[in-house]
Amino acid sequence: MNVNDLTSNNTPMRWRIQGDRIAGTDEENLLEEGYKEVLSKAKTFMSDEELGVGNQPGGGDTVEPDPILVSSVEITGEDDIVTGETLALGVKVLPNNADDKTISWTTSDGAIATVDASGVVTGVSAGNVEIIATSNDTNAAKDIVEIEIL
Repeated sequence: MNVNDLTSNNTPMRWRIQGDRIAGTDEENLLEEGYKEVLSKAKTFMSDEELGVGNQPGGGDTVEPDPILVSSVEITGEDDIVTGETLALGVKVLPNNADDKTISWTTSDGAIATVDASGVVTGVSAGNVEIIATSNDTNAAKDIVEIEIL
């Protein structure tokens, strides 16, 4: 089969690049030899964008993989401290291969306890306070623990 046979009946045909081959409208039209000639002839009628020809091996547009989002956040550590002391909380973020495992820490009442960017809680006055750890990715998974300040 030669290139002219593929276009001689003037019927529009869509082509898809697959690695070292071009597939026609049906999977039986796979060409291993001469695919560049077919592509070259097709380019006289269609732009690279219409053909899906890009900088990737085998052509096509670059496709970014979906980000791996945090599915759960779990705060670890003690649940009480004395006024004026500090408590370092930990956090488990899953899945382990999440793209952005960074956490933002907040407190429900800064008059009772503060929390810094590393999860270190400082008791300010007696009472109960919620400490919240929230993932910084678009999923915003979070965990909340109640800490008693004695």
